[in-house]
Amino acid sequence: MQVLVLIEDRKVQTKVLKILKIQKQFNIRCYNPKIGPADQIPGNTSVIITEAGAIDKEKQELVGMFQNASTTIQVVVFGEKIHSANILQWLCNGADAGLFKDELKDNLLPIILQLRPELSMPVLSRGLLSTLQNNNKVKPLSTDRLLTPREKQVLQVITRGNNYKMAGNKLNISRETVRAHIKNIYKKLKVNSLTEMVAKAITDNLV
Repeated sequence: MQVLVLIEDRKVQTKVLKILKIQKQFNIRCYNPKIGPADQIPGNTSVIITEAGAIDKEKQELVGMFQNASTTIQVVVFGEKIHSANILQWLCNGADAGLFKDELKDNLLPIILQLRPELSMPVLSRGLLSTLQNNNKVKPLSTDRLLTPREKQVLQVITRGNNYKMAGNKLNISRETVRAHIKNIYKKLKVNSLTEMVAKAITDNLV
C-alpha cells in the first residue's frame, strides 16, 4: 500500500512515520507542498495522511486534486481538538477518516486498515465522534422532524458504516428502497453526498 504523508511540521511528520513503519507492507512517501511540485506524487498512492490546521484551503484544494486524479485515493485527516470544526470541514469536502492528534498512536493504523473504497461513510475515531456529538447536544427540532421514522433508521444504519446492500439487509428492505430513502434524506438535509449527510447527521445530533 502506497501511503503519502502530507504534513509540513517535521516533528509531527516524524511521529506519524514512526507509527506507520510498524506496518511493514506500507510503502511510505513524504511530501511537503511548500517544497516540491504536485507532479512528484506517486501515481499509485492509496492513502494520504494530512493534518487539519486553522487555515487549510490551499491544502484541501491540493488533496482534492489528488482525489480527482484517482478515485481510489483515500484521505485520513487529524488535528488538535480545538480544530474539530476544521476536521469536520475536511470530511465534508471528501476526506475518508478523521481523528485527533492525541489519538494517533492508538488509532491511526486501525483506521487506515479499516478504509475501503466501498465504505459509505467516513471512519471517525471515538474521540472525534464524541466531541462532534457533544458540541451539538441540543437536537434541532426542525431538522429532526423533517425525516420520517424509516428515513431515520436508514440514516442511522448508513452512519454506522453499512453500504446500501448491508443497510437493506438489516432493515429488510431492498437496496433500491434504501437508495430512494437516501435521495429523500439528501433533499431534506440539503446535502449532496454521503459524507455531507453523515456530517450533517453528526453535527445535528440525528444519530
